[in-house]
Amino acid sequence: MVTAKGMQRRIFEIICKSLLFSYTCSNKTLIIFIYPRSMLSILFAIILGIGFTFVAIQNPNVVPLHFFDYTVILPLYIVAALSFLAGIFITALSSLFDRTAFDLSKKEAQVSNLSKSNQSLQYQMNKINEENARLREEISTTKANLRGEKWENTKERVRNFFRPLRQHTNI
Repeated sequence: MVTAKGMQRRIFEIICKSLLFSYTCSNKTLIIFIYPRSMLSILFAIILGIGFTFVAIQNPNVVPLHFFDYTVILPLYIVAALSFLAGIFITALSSLFDRTAFDLSKKEAQVSNLSKSNQSLQYQMNKINEENARLREEISTTKANLRGEKWENTKERVRNFFRPLRQHTNI
């Protein structure tokens, strides 16, 4: 004899085996999806379609809708579907604005961080330029000192070169 709970479990196992990669019947249920996201959205659309059809069959009544001076008579399920679609549209717009505002705040934070980084790099660049100018000045004074020393050494060598000649001529 099959109980209602056993039948529900069997249906659940069949659905899981057809939609999912693995299903283990134990205390812990392991479910791994193998279908891509588009397949799941198609499955979700089919389930919504079945639910919409069920509502349409149960509610074939017509409802008059009044817009200012105009009156439109529509079946109840179409009014429900239009309300559902309007809700989805408004939610999507709201989500888009929230996401855009969030992205803008992230971009503002990035700009602020980059601005701080830029200021830090400018400061470091100025310090390096000052150090560079100091080193150039030091190099130029060192070159001048070396030129002076070289000139003095050259004069001394010339004197030393001619010293023996002077000594020979004085004798």
